[in-house]
Amino acid sequence: MAERTRKLAEANRLLAGRLAEVRKMEKALAESERTYRGLVSNLEVGILTASGDGVVDLVNRKGLAILGLTEKEVLGLETSRLPLAFFREDGSPVRPEDGPLARVILTGEPLRDEPAGLRRPGEEAIAWISFSVFPEHDARGNLVRVAAVFSDIGERRRLEEELRESRERFQFLFRHFPQPTCVFRLEKGDLVLVEANRAAFAAGRGHLEGLLGRRAGEIFVNLPEVYLSLWTAFEGRRSLKRRIDIRVPESSPSPYAVSFVFVPPDMVLLHAVKLDGDDAETATERETP
Repeated sequence: MAERTRKLAEANRLLAGRLAEVRKMEKALAESERTYRGLVSNLEVGILTASGDGVVDLVNRKGLAILGLTEKEVLGLETSRLPLAFFREDGSPVRPEDGPLARVILTGEPLRDEPAGLRRPGEEAIAWISFSVFPEHDARGNLVRVAAVFSDIGERRRLEEELRESRERFQFLFRHFPQPTCVFRLEKGDLVLVEANRAAFAAGRGHLEGLLGRRAGEIFVNLPEVYLSLWTAFEGRRSLKRRIDIRVPESSPSPYAVSFVFVPPDMVLLHAVKLDGDDAETATERETP
């Protein structure tokens, strides 16, 4: 009887120890989960996770703001049933089952930095979102979870469009600028002639085309003042104007007012105006910040 009582007490002691260990592990797990959710909640990108069958179980604050939804409208729903409308680049709608999250759940293949148009509830305008969606598989290859990282790229796209339009305007003005103008860009540590306008090609009388893509040091080997002025403008991030005698092909040397204009981040425009009469005698060197 005593032996039985002793064994029962030992079993109870072992059970109590195991229960205490389980409670400790549960407490540590809960603390880890709180820490994880706290970190995810404060990230400046959208985070959404779903189970292998597509049911959303986590979305952070930034993610809700980007999607224009509340937790009640997201948590517990299948990704294909979220109240969102997706669109392609051409503006055509995407079926809910073909949205970024649903597609990864269906195929098990990840997506990286894929842009998608998104119409939020109550809004007419399409917001542009970049999605990266990563699947997680178990040892048997079964999909157990997906995690999406996403951000609003509308502002970036707007700036890119403005930059594209600005470049197009610059190219138009550059091509039709009446003064011969060449563009030198920094490439592999040296300034290289990358473009010239119509007036420059006309002034070059067929010789300029063969210089495109060549280094400034090669082009101006006999005009070191031009070469040095290019680098002065580039390294000083400023514009300057100098009087330089230049020999255009099939003509004698003549004085030119040559301007060197730095264009951020890595270009210098060079354009020249031939000086005649009194202009040639009175032209002086000028610099502008």
